[in-house]
Amino acid sequence: MKQRRKFDFYNILLVLILIFNLVDISVTSTIVSLGLAYEVNPFMEVTLGWGIVYFVLIKLFIMCGGCYLLWKRKETFFAKAGIIICFLVYFVLMLHFINFFMKV
Repeated sequence: MKQRRKFDFYNILLVLILIFNLVDISVTSTIVSLGLAYEVNPFMEVTLGWGIVYFVLIKLFIMCGGCYLLWKRKETFFAKAGIIICFLVYFVLMLHFINFFMKV
């Protein structure tokens, strides 16, 4: 008898956060290099000045590390709240990207 995997709501949100992060990295690096926009986050703007490779590596490291920490503590209230807030922030960013590209 096959056992069905239980998909946890918070695990799904964490995966979506990581996917949204990859979209953010690719869109941000593209539109900034084309001069169509600028990086709003001052820390990430500095890393963009170091070069795309550093920007991508640092952003991936920060996001993967943050998601890992949230995943390890996902049974706590604060981690659940953090996962939801992070997901909502990235979801709004994805809507902003869609709106941006509809105008371009």
